[in-house]
Amino acid sequence: ADDTAIIAYTGGTTGRPKGVRHTYGRMAWNLFSHINCLDIRAEEVMLLTTPLPHSSGYHMVAGFLQGAHIVIEPKFDPDRFFELCRQLGVTWTMMVPTMLYRLLDHPAAGSVDHSALATIVYGAAPINRARLEEGLQKFGKIFLQIYGQTECPNLITTLSKDDHTNPDLLTSCGQAVPLVELRLRPDESGAGEVEVRSPYLLKEYYKDPVVTNEALRDGWLKTGDLARLENGYLFLVDRAKDMIITGGMNVYSTEVEGVLREHHGVREAAVVGIPDPDWGEAVTAVVIANDGSIPEEIRKFAKARLSAYKVPKSVHIITEMPLTQYGKIDKRRLRAMMV
Repeated sequence: ADDTAIIAYTGGTTGRPKGVRHTYGRMAWNLFSHINCLDIRAEEVMLLTTPLPHSSGYHMVAGFLQGAHIVIEPKFDPDRFFELCRQLGVTWTMMVPTMLYRLLDHPAAGSVDHSALATIVYGAAPINRARLEEGLQKFGKIFLQIYGQTECPNLITTLSKDDHTNPDLLTSCGQAVPLVELRLRPDESGAGEVEVRSPYLLKEYYKDPVVTNEALRDGWLKTGDLARLENGYLFLVDRAKDMIITGGMNVYSTEVEGVLREHHGVREAAVVGIPDPDWGEAVTAVVIANDGSIPEEIRKFAKARLSAYKVPKSVHIITEMPLTQYGKIDKRRLRAMMV
């Protein structure tokens, strides 16, 4: 049980990827949690289109333990996705929000092509609420959100299918799963860093005792995620390393991104802090926008909805977001592009 089962590497969105060592005993707990929390049944037809070294690998092994039929694709393609749904009667899949958006824009979304699909698990990045609501309209009550980390694989909290019927919870990542305890150390804004304890936390960071001791204290993992906790539901507000300090004020990048995504011309948005001699960091927005969209008009839209210090000092329009290999927006590369 104490032997090394896997050394998984973090996504590297905030720095160099770290090796996360998990043991067989801890992985056993984690895989049983996957079966219990993610509606994986013996008769499942599971379609996996994301890299197996990331979340999909855990889903795959959990499916094997249940005796499910697992279909592994070398990459995600919307046409192929719906083709496999028709041919094989796919019942279960997992995706990151960017993939879901591409499905929603496909003409087969909302058709009989995916009539067998009963579970769409999503996570790994913040989701656009309007697009999630569109997904509920086209696919029905089949969405299940997961929040986890490489250090606590996939399952810290879940937002259940039933939870998705409550509009007040669509910005939450759900409640702690049965084998996880979580707590916050709130700051003056009511948000605080999420700390978790579970029998399936990492054993250590591979060959890095200093980082291990910084992250693990008395059995609790410091996740680096900032959140609010309301009636047992966790609402993530930002990564601690993505929080922007401008003029001495804290700005959560996800809050600004959420407002920008409400603009009719904005298809995707990311907000980063860029070094600035006056402000310390300047709130900087990078967006994918419809043709004819004007940066200053988008900025005025944000100004009407945000406190002055949260408003982006500049808005930059690009055609494609830099992504990590796991489909997350790569803010480290965005900062480098803007400097």
